Amino acid sequence: MGDVKCDLCGEPVPVADLAHGLAYRRGTRLICAACDRAMGGGGEQAPANSGAGRKPHSGTHWGALSVALASVALAGWALWQVHASRMEWERLVQDRSGQVEAFDQRLERWETEQRADWATSLQDVRAQMQSQSAQGGVEREQALAALRAQWGDWEAASQERLQALQTELAAWEPRWAERQAELQGLRAEWAAIEADWKQAHEQLTAISEDLELRVRSLEGAYQATFEPKQGVEAAAWYPITDGLLNEKPSMRLEALYSLEQSHDVRICPFILPLLEDVDPMVRVACARVLAEHAFRPAVPKLIDGLEDPVLAVRSGFLESLRTITGRQFGFRPDGRETERKRPLQEWRDWWAQHGETFLAGQPG
Repeated sequence: MGDVKCDLCGEPVPVADLAHGLAYRRGTRLICAACDRAMGGGGEQAPANSGAGRKPHSGTHWGALSVALASVALAGWALWQVHASRMEWERLVQDRSGQVEAFDQRLERWETEQRADWATSLQDVRAQMQSQSAQGGVEREQALAALRAQWGDWEAASQERLQALQTELAAWEPRWAERQAELQGLRAEWAAIEADWKQAHEQLTAISEDLELRVRSLEGAYQATFEPKQGVEAAAWYPITDGLLNEKPSMRLEALYSLEQSHDVRICPFILPLLEDVDPMVRVACARVLAEHAFRPAVPKLIDGLEDPVLAVRSGFLESLRTITGRQFGFRPDGRETERKRPLQEWRDWWAQHGETFLAGQPG
């Protein structure tokens, strides 16, 4: 039998509980035992104390009968529902069986048709494979024959090439021995050259050190001769040296002429840089003043000035060199450049050989 719900808490209440006194009706409401206890056990049609196992009040006989009738009706309705459900299920099973049978028939027919198609396709494929296999076999045989012929040609050529290489190697063996001996000789020669180079490097180092000492000695003598000494009053012309640095060539010339009037050899170190002045007139005037004092340290710059692009500068520098050194070497300032090269080189060779002794005061 089915259940009904409590009108207060909504919990399901078995119909059998009405017959056993575990559920009660109060007017039109159905109340479970729990709600009855919560309400104190009193009611419109229920006894004051309610609960499991108690006997219903005498005023509830008609209620119990109505509950019994309702239970019977509910049971009949449930049986009818079960019967109707069973009939519907049988009908569905029959329909499904018919559908399965129809599907099996269609599947069997499709399989039969498909097998026939597959059999036909398989025969076509086998025939095509046999044809291609036969044709491919012929092509493979032809290709194999061509490869065999090519291999034979290559093998013969390789044998011929190998013999040529062996012959060439046999000819190279004595030459290889000669090259080895030549290489040993070159190594010995290289060792000797390396030893000579090391010795020359040591000699060059010694010469450089000796030359540096000599230069320092000359610089000391030069400074002692021309620079003002500490505690000694500077010459009266000393302030004029500032004019040598003026940006105007005319002012530099004026300072140079003023220093020349002093006739003091100590002006030479101050005017020596003017041999490389940007103005040709200043360069020529400076060379003349240095020659008047026979200032020997000016010789290297005067020799370089023989290559000056200005003819007047070359002529002035050559005249100063004659005055200071007493030499000429056949240099012509107005000659062509090719004609001036040889005597200019003679000037430089002379200075390279005698410059040190010439600076020391000895004749060149």
